[in-house]
Amino acid sequence: MRIRGLPEIEGRALIDMFRELASKKLGLVLEDMDIDLAQWAGPSLQDGTRPAVVTFAQYAMKQKVLDAARLKLRDSPYVLFEDLFVGNGENLTELAHQRGVDACYKHISKVFFYLRNFLYYSKLP
Repeated sequence: MRIRGLPEIEGRALIDMFRELASKKLGLVLEDMDIDLAQWAGPSLQDGTRPAVVTFAQYAMKQKVLDAARLKLRDSPYVLFEDLFVGNGENLTELAHQRGVDACYKHISKVFFYLRNFLYYSKLP
């Protein structure tokens, strides 16, 4: 899962910042065993935040976090979304954000893109 809106603070681990975000904003308590990997993914953005990637140990916990984020983070500076790839390795999530899409996520075999107040979906190949 990719995260946008977290500031990079010297001396604070990304995994701790993400667990705090999940606790305070999403109402979810994440244990050490729930998160496989948390790392920064790219340079800092103009607003002082830096994109991050979090990998979960279990798919069910990842879905729980994504579902809570869709409901509770709408009017916040934080954005959590699935890191979507297609068969040729093309990163749909990164392409969507480069083209100004507000959010995108996958459900079964469809990819949903939110562009301001418009919802668009596409079937995966």
